Amino acid sequence: MIRHNLLVALRNLMKYKLQTVVSILSIAIGILTLAVVHTVLHEFKRPAVINEPYFDRLYEVAIIDKEQSGENKLRNNISFEIMREMKAAGALPSAEKVTFPNGLQTYSLPAFYLGDELIAKQDIELIATDDNYLNIFGIRSALTGKKIKVLKPGEAVIGRRMAKQLFGDINPVGIKIKNDNKTWSKNPVLTICDVFEDVSLIEHLIESSNIYYSAGPLCVSTQYTGMPENEIYYSYRMYVVMHEGRTVEQLKKEIGRVLKPHNYSFEVTRPLFYNDKYERFYFSVISGVYVVGSLILLAAIIGFLRMQMQLLWMRRREISLRIVNGARRSQIFLTLSTEVTIVLLLSMLMSILLGVWLEGFYRSNLLHITKHDYIETSSIYISALIIGAILFVISSLIIWLTIRRICKSEGGLAASLRRSRTHFMRNAMLTIQLAVSIFFVCSTIHIYQTTELEYKQYQIPDNDSFYKKCLLCVPFGEYNGIEFKDSLSKLPSIDKLIPMQTCWMYINELHEREDLKDQQLVTRNLYSYVVSDMAFLKFMNIDVKWLPGNADRSRFVLLNESTYRRYKELDIIHNGMLKMQTDYPVAGTFSFLPYDHIGGSAIIIDKEAMQNSDYIMVPKKGRYDELNAETNALVNRMYPAVRRSIVHNLRDNMSVDAFILDCIRSTAMILSIVSLIVCAMGIYSSVALDTRGRRKEMAIRKINGAKTRNIALIFGKTYIIAIALASVINIPASLMIAGIVRAPLNEPQQSAIISLLLGILIVAAVTFVIVFRHIRSAMKVNPAEEIAKE
Repeated sequence: MIRHNLLVALRNLMKYKLQTVVSILSIAIGILTLAVVHTVLHEFKRPAVINEPYFDRLYEVAIIDKEQSGENKLRNNISFEIMREMKAAGALPSAEKVTFPNGLQTYSLPAFYLGDELIAKQDIELIATDDNYLNIFGIRSALTGKKIKVLKPGEAVIGRRMAKQLFGDINPVGIKIKNDNKTWSKNPVLTICDVFEDVSLIEHLIESSNIYYSAGPLCVSTQYTGMPENEIYYSYRMYVVMHEGRTVEQLKKEIGRVLKPHNYSFEVTRPLFYNDKYERFYFSVISGVYVVGSLILLAAIIGFLRMQMQLLWMRRREISLRIVNGARRSQIFLTLSTEVTIVLLLSMLMSILLGVWLEGFYRSNLLHITKHDYIETSSIYISALIIGAILFVISSLIIWLTIRRICKSEGGLAASLRRSRTHFMRNAMLTIQLAVSIFFVCSTIHIYQTTELEYKQYQIPDNDSFYKKCLLCVPFGEYNGIEFKDSLSKLPSIDKLIPMQTCWMYINELHEREDLKDQQLVTRNLYSYVVSDMAFLKFMNIDVKWLPGNADRSRFVLLNESTYRRYKELDIIHNGMLKMQTDYPVAGTFSFLPYDHIGGSAIIIDKEAMQNSDYIMVPKKGRYDELNAETNALVNRMYPAVRRSIVHNLRDNMSVDAFILDCIRSTAMILSIVSLIVCAMGIYSSVALDTRGRRKEMAIRKINGAKTRNIALIFGKTYIIAIALASVINIPASLMIAGIVRAPLNEPQQSAIISLLLGILIVAAVTFVIVFRHIRSAMKVNPAEEIAKE
């Protein structure tokens, strides 16, 4: 029986190859899209502390400096003295627990030792935190499932995915962390005592990419590390869990008593993530993203079910004979559901294969930008399987209900189908497909128009494709020596090696002159590209307008034209010299620097300043991948403890925003094409069914002088109505998308209407072409032969 059902199903699927392939691909892309959406949104789960029994008693205390006003009124640090006083026994009788958020932040290259063996070295932030902060905020251990304990001095915790990235399958507990950062003069050795579950991307002041350690109370962390106080960052907040039965007014009086001698005031509020308005916004955004993410799958499954309904119509004799010969409802169901099972299984398999490709793309192209694995990509496959199982249940239920209706109706299948001549359900499905197609086409047009305007801000050059085929090597400081540079220059696939480093240069007078402190400036520092010679100018195709009077072309600064004019107006260029950390003569200006996202960058030519530089690597023609592999192999050979790739695509690294825009555009285009193909196939099969069932009517009309356009008009009324309804549905959706995408650019609402009209025209044109061509083909049949049948 199973073999028979499989053969029948495969025969029918092979009979309609195009529809079957489109159904499998579209459902697979729909499943993958929704699985990715679910996986990404899972990383935005609600903060862990919300699940704690005391969450309704947790309050945030913001310290306010009475001598400041406006944005500066909130203290950017809390002194050690205040910390000690707040946590002193009896200071806050209403407080059950008091904690301060992240403190000392060290940007460093710590070394990780298992015993005496160096097993990893990674640029990662080591962040001091109050000993009870992670515990109070409900952060859980990935090893035990319990809350992270109150940390002892020298104990550290690391995120699960970061531990996997650094140590592989090695248990991180007990691994020693040594930090050679100059600011850690006492060189303490930290010990990893636990691994915490990766936290939500909206978790409060905690990130999975950092390592958190304790020196005991936060106020003694400088004594523990030897780090000078001017390197300290403390949040201006503290968090208090109140005793049950105590009031906020009691807490305010107690805090006021502690802060009064320090001339500080304060505000006591609920944390942002408890706010009802925030909760409503959170759930509305999550729900909206889920709806948009499921549209492709909705259109695909509707198209597939419509095709199954049409096949049911065309197999009415077969099903009638099975009923007459005593076939049970379950037998008919198994026969028909086998086709659904095969298509959904192939769709799930295809979605998993696409997911593998997507994961590879994420790890090879996006991970070097995020620098941490923020998404649990393996859960995409589990989500895809669950979604496929849900689709199978829904499809099977629809087929079962259809068979039940057929078997119970008087006159069998024919009567049932006569009563369904209105095709209400089929037309409703068609309208939904058209609405989804219009939505994605309009959204793509919105995105393309917006990104074109955004591209102008990122100074994308005409030869953008050339820079996409170049690499940027960003070595860690202590590994960046002459030996490494020489090894890079000798790689077989390299054509050019251009040293370069970027930094913010401190402009002395913009910070020090009293008359400039009230000036509205984008920044008082100058983002600069520091290079050793003119090779960088030639590589970036920079057209320099040289200023007279500077003959020395070995050490100088070039300014953006607008920056140069602004600095001249402010009178901070004296006798052609610009005073920064190091004084440089201004030798010229330029109007365009590729990928200048700052809008006022400078180029410094100074060979002596080239320390710890990055390297632009131009491959020989057609050898981009080979150079990438050779560089990674070199790094792994010279510095095996380094865990993160230091080789990146030049263009994507210099303009991350442009890379993100490319990804958005590509995704929108793929979804639009898929939705259009699904819709086109739905229309094609619908027209095929209509023309097949009304061939005699068409033959009679043709005999009576009807032309192809007359018949097309008769059949096209349904599609005109469907497009009109789909367009009305898309008006609020299109305006909403336009508001989200174009709001930052303050574009007029007319552009959103134009995008909507273009989307409607594109979908209507596709529909018209399909209907007209199919009817034209059907009209070529000899009418006499059609009338003579049956």
